[in-house]
Amino acid sequence: MTGHEGSWPAGTPCWVDITVPDIETSKRFYAALLGWRFDESAPEFGGYTNARLGGRAVAALSPPMPGEEAGAPAWTVYLATDDLDALDSAVTSAGGEQILAPMQVGPMGSMALYADPEGAVFGAWQSGQHTGFEVTDEHGAVTWCDFMTSDLSAAEGFYGQVFGYTFAAAGMPGMEYELAFLPDAPEEAPTGFAAKGPDEADMPSMWSVCFHVDDVDAMVGRVQEVGGSILMGPSDFPFGRLLIVTGPDSETFSLLTPPQG
Repeated sequence: MTGHEGSWPAGTPCWVDITVPDIETSKRFYAALLGWRFDESAPEFGGYTNARLGGRAVAALSPPMPGEEAGAPAWTVYLATDDLDALDSAVTSAGGEQILAPMQVGPMGSMALYADPEGAVFGAWQSGQHTGFEVTDEHGAVTWCDFMTSDLSAAEGFYGQVFGYTFAAAGMPGMEYELAFLPDAPEEAPTGFAAKGPDEADMPSMWSVCFHVDDVDAMVGRVQEVGGSILMGPSDFPFGRLLIVTGPDSETFSLLTPPQG
């Protein structure tokens, strides 16, 4: 178990959320699957609801904003920033597109949404009272967020320019996968970038989220029991045993049991 206090380093995946058409259905699904419990949502935050494990924030669910056209639900990964206005300029200078302009979320912090040059959506978060994940790497909490791209070199160019990442090959058999490192923490990679394989050519470039589970094989039946579906796995790879699934609104995410030790 890894608890976390305070803001996350700039460039680190620090939060995930999803907008869903029926928030009560999604609450029941994720509570049953990952053990989440939910805050009461405040009207001034439009029904946005934090999920918790042992009282610590792990993710959030939200209904669509009034008048908002509901798109296909998908998990949004937020990358931490110490200066949202400067990041906004960096994103557009590097060829990204502003989807939601920087906005203050009361005392919680400030957020913005962007699309990178491939059209992949990501969020940016400058923390206030809400600093992002309060726990990671335990059953039900986020353990990894990464990016899948059709052009690894171009993606590294964009995110390297915006967030200062440097990259090194992860040595993943059968796939091209690069670990991204922050300038001030060259020994620890907060995220990774994967080049699409031939079977993934039709998939969009996207950020994705992976939740830690204690026994991924036991989750196969559980996912289906509570209203999800299995896309792939479970299968072994150098960093554990992985299962790729969908939730009640066909949103994709992964479940991972790391290797012992």
